[in-house]
Amino acid sequence: MISTFSSAAATGSSWLPVAGAIGAVLGACIAGAIGFASSWYSLREQRKTTLETLDHQKAQLFNERFASASDKLGHAAAATRIAGVYALAGLADDWVEQRQTCIDVLCGYMRLPYHANSSSSGYREGERQVRLSIIRVIRDHLRDGAATPWQGYQ
Repeated sequence: MISTFSSAAATGSSWLPVAGAIGAVLGACIAGAIGFASSWYSLREQRKTTLETLDHQKAQLFNERFASASDKLGHAAAATRIAGVYALAGLADDWVEQRQTCIDVLCGYMRLPYHANSSSSGYREGERQVRLSIIRVIRDHLRDGAATPWQGYQ
């Protein structure tokens, strides 16, 4: 009987190292899963933050381009005003969210008083070419097949 008890005890104790190894493996798997979930969450949050930063920088760039193009429209030199027209049109093509604003600025320029007579006190050299450039830009964007159509805007 003593030999049976001792062989049962010996058999029972042979499972302890196996159980310990299984426990270690399960613990490692759980720790790995927690580590993976933590890494995944961190990467997701980092991606979200990066996208928010990129959106902010993109909006800042568009606002700077808008300020620069609008400033050019008020310049004394006609060539600079024409460059402002094309810069604003290019910005309108790129900046869908504020396309209407860019179009409004171009149309607002056309509503400003125009003095065609060179002897008039409000006459500006090259003003006719600036206005013709605005008309061409708007016309080209309203045509069917335009690369970036402005149809449907006011």
